[in-house]
Amino acid sequence: MVWPKVSIIWLNHNSSKMISIVLESLEAVSDLDYPSDRYELIVVDNASTDGSFEKIRNFLERKSNLKKKVIRLDKNLGFTGGNNVGFNARDKESEYVVLLNNDAIPFQDSLTLMVEYAEQFNASSLNGIILKYDSPRVIDTAGNFIDELVGVRPVGVDEHYPWIIRKPFYITYADGAYAIYKVRAIRRCMGEKLFFDEFFCYGNDSVIGLMLWNQGYKVVTIPEIVAKHRRYYSSGSIFIEKESPLTCTKSEEIMLHY
Repeated sequence: MVWPKVSIIWLNHNSSKMISIVLESLEAVSDLDYPSDRYELIVVDNASTDGSFEKIRNFLERKSNLKKKVIRLDKNLGFTGGNNVGFNARDKESEYVVLLNNDAIPFQDSLTLMVEYAEQFNASSLNGIILKYDSPRVIDTAGNFIDELVGVRPVGVDEHYPWIIRKPFYITYADGAYAIYKVRAIRRCMGEKLFFDEFFCYGNDSVIGLMLWNQGYKVVTIPEIVAKHRRYYSSGSIFIEKESPLTCTKSEEIMLHY
């Protein structure tokens, strides 16, 4: 099998208070068992001022085996804008992009599993089972449904092992903590970005799921454990400090290639 190229987009903003988890996340990315020449890490720093960017950059400089790009923005563009910058910085040969929160720790075989299932089911987007960081036998998320009243219905949250998830099934949208997307499908729905800038932080992954389904694509949850996640640990620092999602303009980027 010729493994498709993958770009992993990973955001940071003022994460010094959780730096141990942040570095654990980066360490896990560098240890993925996916062929090292077939995936890259794109770090987008949303204008950090607490020294976390420097710590992350120094950590990554020691990871010579990892293909990476580091982008520092001069304004906090939030989850939405940061991921859009990362999407535009991807290797143009990448067939998939992965969103990974900086408080989520991917398991070593997770990327291989996600790509294999995405290829098998021809899925435009895919979610695995993500566990709670501090309770590794409890589900944090396994994707989401949206009901007829536009209410979000998370799958498997707080379910304890053994879980009820035994086989792949369709969902409305994948959780942005750790999700994979087919680039071709995203470009058909959104052009050259992942999300609408106006959302800034929340609700973006649900909208892209609906848009994918509307274009005839499939979104899938797989019965595989792919990560653990400290939910809400990063959202207070990465996304809340902002001026206004409606007044954010694209900032200058400084890209350092390693």
